[in-house]
Amino acid sequence: MDEKQRLIIAELGERVEQIFAALETLRDNLGDGRARREAIDLTFRQVHSLKAAAAISGCDNVASLAHQVEGLLRSLRVGHLEFDPETLTLLEDTAAALGTSVANPYATPSPELSERLQQFVDLETHSLQPPSPSAYDSLPEELLNSLNSEEKHRLLESIAEGASLYLVEASFSSADFDQHFQRLREHLAESGDVISTSPTIDEQQADSIKFKVLYTRAAVLDQVTQELASSPVLVTALFDPGGNSALADSSTKQPALRTIPIRLDDLDRVISRTHKLFRDTTKFLGHATSAGSPIEGLYAGLVELAADLVHLRMVPIDRVLYRAVRSGRNAARASGKEVDFSLRGQDLLLDKSLCETIADPLIHLVRNAVDHGIENPEERLWRGKNKKGQVHIEASALQGQTRITVTDDGRGIDPEVVSAAARKLQIIDREIVLPLAQSLRLIFRPSFSTAAEGGAISGRGVGLDVVETAVEEAGGDVRVSSMPAVGSSFEIRLPVTFALLEVWVVTVGDQRYLIDSAQVQDKVTVSAEVVAAKETFPVGPEALPLLHLANLLEQRSSLTTSGEVDVLVCRVIKDQGDDDGYGNGVGIMADSVAGTEKVLLRNLGSRGGRWFGVTGAAELRDGGVALMLDLARLVAQHNKEIIRG
Repeated sequence: MDEKQRLIIAELGERVEQIFAALETLRDNLGDGRARREAIDLTFRQVHSLKAAAAISGCDNVASLAHQVEGLLRSLRVGHLEFDPETLTLLEDTAAALGTSVANPYATPSPELSERLQQFVDLETHSLQPPSPSAYDSLPEELLNSLNSEEKHRLLESIAEGASLYLVEASFSSADFDQHFQRLREHLAESGDVISTSPTIDEQQADSIKFKVLYTRAAVLDQVTQELASSPVLVTALFDPGGNSALADSSTKQPALRTIPIRLDDLDRVISRTHKLFRDTTKFLGHATSAGSPIEGLYAGLVELAADLVHLRMVPIDRVLYRAVRSGRNAARASGKEVDFSLRGQDLLLDKSLCETIADPLIHLVRNAVDHGIENPEERLWRGKNKKGQVHIEASALQGQTRITVTDDGRGIDPEVVSAAARKLQIIDREIVLPLAQSLRLIFRPSFSTAAEGGAISGRGVGLDVVETAVEEAGGDVRVSSMPAVGSSFEIRLPVTFALLEVWVVTVGDQRYLIDSAQVQDKVTVSAEVVAAKETFPVGPEALPLLHLANLLEQRSSLTTSGEVDVLVCRVIKDQGDDDGYGNGVGIMADSVAGTEKVLLRNLGSRGGRWFGVTGAAELRDGGVALMLDLARLVAQHNKEIIRG
């Protein structure tokens, strides 16, 4: 495949992802008529754009399938078909087929899917009744005649839902009417339906353009007029069906993206060169900066430039999460289970390369949760649970890492079941039940499965070694916690690829380390004698434990027993299941504390996840390299060793 073909596939793949995003918006707004209509319109526009791009690129199979989907969406827009969950399922299936066709443009689409699409089009019902004559009678004749079938259907549904019909008239100077009219239209769309717009020339003011906007909203005239008081408009009530309850704000409009393709290695090279410029410049400037000086402004500008370049590598993680949810829904349908999915952290930004790396492992975890984590409805009811299972996916950024957690409220991982499977595979030869911790690790063993027979979807444990391998190759790791009959939680932890962070630079022996400034609340100075005599020190009303990095890192310290010692007051968030006895506060000592610095943090490659207590590395201003510490993990491990000792 040459570079041109790769760019075409990448562009079409991006458009398919936009269709999936529109369908997720549609799923989220099934019960909101106005938001549902806007989501259908958005999906239609995305499919139409894909069809055009595929036709231009010579991907005829993709264009043909997109044309069929476009026909279905058009039937929904004009009211020839009623929208229901079955229609949404078909749209999601066709979007998945479009994605497959984009990946292999020369493959023949499934005849079965084409038949399903045609069956829906053949079932056009025209079942929706037209609005009452009074609604049509209230329309000015020129507006009524100008409405197309889609606009009439939008008007029909909106009035049927209890909205009132208004005519909004506005006149703007031709010099800047685009800006003012767009602002007015967006304001109207935030709370109601913009049915149509009709521009005319103002005969009395030749340099002005007059607009008539047909607008529906479930609100009284006084409220609409008051909210538009800041705009030079005239609002006339045309029809009121008697429903004046306010609609909840719900906008599905998305700004158009202006993008160009760029190779990640080219972007990495620009980031590295910019960081070198940043480092050389700050080294040259030395300490000759002062607040408000031109040099300080140059310093700040370089930091902002580095941050902007790093940001270019980042993409929202929502598409990866939505792909996992779609896969989970398909698994639920295939296994006959009822499962509700919830998401959190969709707006989190993650490096594009990491997004691509974790997509398949995350999908596998979600399908596992559905297939072998969630019980069937009868078993759930017998256990006293809701017959609908729950799968929650959450993405978050914490302590210099990205964490993606898949949690289910299913049967959990039972050590007795794992032990029985281990005996069957001759991994253990005694009639013992392995502890939970060992059971949780055993399920990551290659070819290990607790399933009695292979399933059509997945097996709890089958393929988890592949998941772990893929995540480790990205420099991360996988963690799992479970409680029998309650549920399981699988967590993918990923390091940053690039991140511009403010850190504290500390020294132990002859090695410098970094601590994320977000974890450091304060720096206090205490006497070395106090440090030597006590294991805690007071911070306000609290007595925080006092730990030395040399002990956490198992290195020799050059800290003296006289004079004063700098202590960093840190707040670390414990991992699930950790009980370090420290709460979240701890005092961290080092041989020396140099201060704060902004650095470009990089990951440590495919084996970085195996460096215990380290999340990345950065080059400092003077050219030296320092490791970023995973403070929470180091503190938790230190306490576990004390308990065992």
